[in-house]
Amino acid sequence: MLNPDFIEWINGLATLWPTAEIRINTNGTSFNRWPGLYDQLLKYQGRVNISISGHNEHTKQKELDTVKNFLKGKLTHQLGLTKTFQLWTWRNNYNNIRDPSWPDVNSLEDYYKLPDHIRHEIETVFKLNINNYLTYEEPVEDHEVFVDENGIRVGWARWNVFKTSAVTFDPTAQSMKLYNSDPKIAIQTCHGGHCAHIKDGKLYKCAVMGILPDMFDQKFPFDISEEDKKLILSYEPALPTWDDTKLNKFTKSLATRDTIPQCKFCPENPVRTKIYSTHHKIKVVRRDS
Repeated sequence: MLNPDFIEWINGLATLWPTAEIRINTNGTSFNRWPGLYDQLLKYQGRVNISISGHNEHTKQKELDTVKNFLKGKLTHQLGLTKTFQLWTWRNNYNNIRDPSWPDVNSLEDYYKLPDHIRHEIETVFKLNINNYLTYEEPVEDHEVFVDENGIRVGWARWNVFKTSAVTFDPTAQSMKLYNSDPKIAIQTCHGGHCAHIKDGKLYKCAVMGILPDMFDQKFPFDISEEDKKLILSYEPALPTWDDTKLNKFTKSLATRDTIPQCKFCPENPVRTKIYSTHHKIKVVRRDS
């Protein structure tokens, strides 16, 4: 929400992918920065939603108060693990194949009320599996969702569990290291593989490959071989100047989660660690030479 083109991003994404649901992930501190944000969400009829990632339980009430002030009218409040129906995407695909006599489907309950023969045709003839339109929020310790009278949805979750990253720090040697994993195993447990990363107008399959070169330039203390460093620097992100064939090949590789040689730098068996406010941050000092 600090991006000066934030609203343009919403409109651009919603226009380029008219059947996709769009989630805005934020820490919730900048709602007041965009007084027209609510109208933008209303414009897209519930397919653009906000998800707040709170890391500090002491700021929770302030963030929830911001959410409640942002939403309109009577609120529906959900607690705990939730199952979200990707209604917008379902509606679009369902309407493309529906017979005029079939009822509309505006909720999971509507779908389950469809006659058996219609559901059978949807699933077996048109291969439209309802399970592909159900998403489960990740099990977090503290999770709430607020939905207002216009269907605008804002979720809040306290994220204090983090997985092992590609970079490890040796406090004794005061240096950073990377893993040397089997890429085919590492990608199976890679959370980042679900999230393409945009940096400097370039699209990265792997966010780590976008960040590490900057850390090299800033002379962070890495203990890695020249061969591994060259492999990192050889990674090629997608550029807006690419032709359609090259871009389509790249985006398809994102969807299929194809392995790249640089996957070797992530752990095969990542460890989940719970972070508390009493934990001390690791202090890393950049080298001068």
